Order: sequence, then C-alpha cells, then structure tokens
Amino acid sequence: MGKRPPVKPEQAQVLQELEKFFYQTIPQVDEITHRTFGVQVEGNHIVGLGLYDCGLRTLPESFGDLKSLQKLYLSVNQLRTLPESFGQLKSLQELNLSLNQLTILPESFGQLKSLQEIYLGFNQLTTLPESFGQLKSLQELRLSQNKLTTLPEPILQLKSLQSLWI
Repeated sequence: MGKRPPVKPEQAQVLQELEKFFYQTIPQVDEITHRTFGVQVEGNHIVGLGLYDCGLRTLPESFGDLKSLQKLYLSVNQLRTLPESFGQLKSLQELNLSLNQLTILPESFGQLKSLQEIYLGFNQLTTLPESFGQLKSLQELRLSQNKLTTLPEPILQLKSLQSLWI
C-alpha cells in the first residue's frame, strides 16, 4: 500500500503508541475485515483499525482519540480490560472483540451510540454494564462463550436489536 497518508496529530499519536507494542508500522489497508492487521484512512481520519491476533494485552488510554473510527477489529488478542476512554469512539459502527480475555467492559461503553454490530464472544465476561441499554442503533450482539449468568434489564430497551447470540 505504500506510505500512509497523514492523519490528525492525536490519531497519529495513538498509532505510534500501538506501533511501539508491535515494533513495526501498522500498514495502511483498503478495507478492515475480521483478520486484518492494518489501518484504513480516509482524508486525514482513521476510519478502520484491525489488529488481529497480535498478542495485544492493553490499549492506551489515548485510544479514545480515534474519534473517526467506524470499524474496530481486535479479535484473537489477550485484552482483559478496555480503557474508560473507549466510550469516546462515537463514530464506531462495528466492533469485534471476540477471542480475548475481557472480564469487564467500561461503563462508558453505553456512549457508543453509533454501534450496530458487537462481537464479544469467547471472552470471560460475567456481566455487561447497565449502559448497554443506551446502544439504540445496535442490531447484532454476539455474547456466546462468556461467563454471563444474567443480562442487565436495560438490554430490553434495544429496539433495533435483530440478532442476539448468548
């Protein structure tokens, strides 16, 4: 793909922090899919990020600065938690966190009002934040293979939900 086009400084900073973990540049790609290792850029905004099977254990607190992000695929990693800033990803529409070690999600998760699809299967989640009921655009929610014993009552408020896997 060649050299990545310039992106907003705060977004470039997040990429640099992630690249320190990988000891390599995250390449630019045309499309983000569930097995992508790369970044998708439109204009000077990061709109897609795929960090598939990278051994990723943590995300920087600055991760919330990726405000233009629409697709985020972080499956097959070793994430246990997400930063509270995660709720700042207001443009996020698709999120794949499958096959990690997540035990809890931040309460800020409910601020992701553009989310349409969430893949959280094969983690260690025991509960979901009450704020989940605020995800009014959510159409697909996959929670299979977790340690959930109950779902928060606000999940009944998800009127757009068409598919629920538990």
